[in-house]
Amino acid sequence: LDLSEVPELPVTVTGRSAGRGTRERVPEMDAVGAWLEELPFGLALLRADGSLERMNERAVTWMGIPREIFDGAAFARATGVDPTQVLASGTVLSFTRRLPFALEVEVRPCPPKGVIILVQDISLREELARIQAGFQEAFFARLRLGFVEPLEVLERFLENPAHQDLGLARAAVEQMRWILAGLLTDLPPAG
Repeated sequence: LDLSEVPELPVTVTGRSAGRGTRERVPEMDAVGAWLEELPFGLALLRADGSLERMNERAVTWMGIPREIFDGAAFARATGVDPTQVLASGTVLSFTRRLPFALEVEVRPCPPKGVIILVQDISLREELARIQAGFQEAFFARLRLGFVEPLEVLERFLENPAHQDLGLARAAVEQMRWILAGLLTDLPPAG
């Protein structure tokens, strides 16, 4: 995304406590701003000097920085990442933030105009990763019970074939055969 593609829109200048003026968009004339509010992720555009060009409400809410004070310095205080340094480096920087929930924040330099800050909710992705990890743990526990322990019984029998352990070895083989049959028949059809 190139910031030069964003058209200049009418602005009004308002005062700020530090004596600096800030630019505010005229709401009824800002069709691009209305479109930005519909994005499914947070977006903030900062100029090269760190001042705010525009942002949507998701970025305000998810980053927890009020629109009135959102600039490069406020972003750096909240995250420890200085957008002007990211612009100077020319390298995209991504990091995860846990508050108010799992967020992935990407600071993307767009020289010489400024930086784009993208904020995405990754809480669903992390929840799915936790579910997958739980499934894998259960699956490997089942494999351990179904294969590793029976193989150990079979290995002990083969190392020292004793008539009294033949029944255990046969049971171990049957258990592995049962587990394999269950795994292979529970698979969805190919295609």
